[in-house]
Amino acid sequence: MTKLEETTYYVVNTADDGSDAFAVKFNDKEEAEDYLHTEQRDFRERTLLTESQFLADWSKPADAYASEEDASQDGYVWDDKFERWLEIPVKNA
Repeated sequence: MTKLEETTYYVVNTADDGSDAFAVKFNDKEEAEDYLHTEQRDFRERTLLTESQFLADWSKPADAYASEEDASQDGYVWDDKFERWLEIPVKNA
């Protein structure tokens, strides 16, 4: 019997102008898809990504910046959980 690998999903929420983007973390794909398709009044575009896709699109490795000041100039902040620089926050990590 093989153990299925658990996948974490992220729904990235972005406004039309790209401002105020954030991600919401889910441990269940069905919950992520429900959230993805829930109508809300903020008119944000939503994208469902696996954790590896999320990190590839919205983060940089630890050695990408020499300091927090350098990273913040590009809009990145350090995330201890991922040990990477994130461009957008994860709201429920």
